[in-house]
Amino acid sequence: MDSVQSQYMRINHILMCLIGQWPYQESWEKFLIQFVFVPAVFAQAVVQGGGMITAWFADDIDAFMEGLSPFVISLMCVCKHINYTYNHEQMKKLALTMADDWNIYSKLSHEYHILCRNYAMGRKVTLAYAGKNYIEISLYGSMAPFLAVPVIINTAGYMGLYNISEGRPLMFRTEYFIDSEKYYYPLLVHSYIGTLGFVTIVVAIDTMLVFHVQHECGMCEILG
Repeated sequence: MDSVQSQYMRINHILMCLIGQWPYQESWEKFLIQFVFVPAVFAQAVVQGGGMITAWFADDIDAFMEGLSPFVISLMCVCKHINYTYNHEQMKKLALTMADDWNIYSKLSHEYHILCRNYAMGRKVTLAYAGKNYIEISLYGSMAPFLAVPVIINTAGYMGLYNISEGRPLMFRTEYFIDSEKYYYPLLVHSYIGTLGFVTIVVAIDTMLVFHVQHECGMCEILG
């Protein structure tokens, strides 16, 4: 991949590497991420589903409905990652085609300008989506208050400003089938890892698709 093209896609490179889907990533890195990242993150969806099932059999409809939306979102992220993994070879061919097109048309000043303009738009969307310099409208930025709630409540409880006698909160209603009070902090850390992992899957894949579209827009403008 050309250095200028890779510079435009630097953030996408980082995000896709984090989920093990970058086309040029080393095989051992992909294996390690698939072995560690995927089970840890996907387990979040499993325990959320367990929490819903537990609430259903306990006739706690409020708890069931509370857990429904996060579970559906988690399931969507799982499907998105599985779909991209299943079509990995096609996505790799598409990335190679993008690199070949860039190498061909970057030698022509007008065509090069068109590609740069479209890639700059793709980078701008990625920045806005991921959060750098646009945190108020980003997906990561929108998750910050939600992620902070357990920390704030636990801190307030530790300082005696809040009564947490009914149990310390996790991020979601889940069912780990173990003592959640005894293993509270490991479970809380896992919920953070799972949540950030799901957000990363969405941001990485969606912004990569934006670059696919922007590249095609540039090619249509060049060839049209």
